[in-house]
Amino acid sequence: MRKLGGVVLGLALLVGTAGAATAAPIVYTDRALWEAAVSGLTIEDFNSFANLTVVNAGTVFPSGISVNGADADISDFGWGAIGEGVGLRFFSDTTITLPGAPTAFGFDYVDLDLTGATISFGAFSQALAMTGDGDAGITPDDFAFFGVVFAPGDLPGGNFTIALNEGLGIDNLAFGRGSVPEPATLALLGLGLGVAGLRARRRKA
Repeated sequence: MRKLGGVVLGLALLVGTAGAATAAPIVYTDRALWEAAVSGLTIEDFNSFANLTVVNAGTVFPSGISVNGADADISDFGWGAIGEGVGLRFFSDTTITLPGAPTAFGFDYVDLDLTGATISFGAFSQALAMTGDGDAGITPDDFAFFGVVFAPGDLPGGNFTIALNEGLGIDNLAFGRGSVPEPATLALLGLGLGVAGLRARRRKA
């Protein structure tokens, strides 16, 4: 019985300390897996604007997103070749603001083949995976996906920034509600499993 009490106390302390922590965002590179983890999706395909339309802070997209960058426009580069119409293209650091309070977002991107790019929001920062060179001819390896699910409050102001020194095109920008288990939830699960395991051992004995 003392053993059981000690385990319960130890796991309870773990719950207490974990409750103050924040679960790390979960990153996806497969769109189908990301979509399976997210509900209430809103998707911006950028097809409501013509090719080469200049995008600025005053541009209103049907999905409610806004874009703040020095040199963003609508482009069919890459996307037209695979029947996706157009996407958002930019050549320097760009901030995108999502409406509401989503806890997940993701997008397809193309032609990140030179100096790379970093996506960041709140305390999160990660380099995007490189792709093939779309300028040499559009092939499947020129495209990739980035998706992330995070805890409420991790996306201050609904903003995320993509920092880069080369051109990048994104399309099918989606956002919705994802679920990241809080550390306290995981600790409670461990507590339940630990107690159940000790009870089973005592019965055997």
